[in-house]
Amino acid sequence: MDITEPVIQRDEILVLDDPDFNPDHVMIVTGAATGIGRATCVASAVNGLMTVGLDINPAEGKRTVDLARDLGGQMIFLETDLVQDGAMDRAVAEAAKLGAIST
Repeated sequence: MDITEPVIQRDEILVLDDPDFNPDHVMIVTGAATGIGRATCVASAVNGLMTVGLDINPAEGKRTVDLARDLGGQMIFLETDLVQDGAMDRAVAEAAKLGAIST
């Protein structure tokens, strides 16, 4: 059975008219290298948020960044092992340099 990842097209992404969706606001997404995490990164980046993707898979994380940027979004990827408290602290500190993080 051939299972391939669907291609995300910009016109398939719901874009919201929200003044808080801007590059000064940062969205942190875990599991950013594949699946739902990748889709969440792309959707948030296309909606104007500065998106920071975290995952342990840098090769696929770079693919997510490329996809988000190709669709007009802003995104960076930080290789991060979510089970390491220190790694999470560093990732959040790096993300905070890019803009406001809300909880």
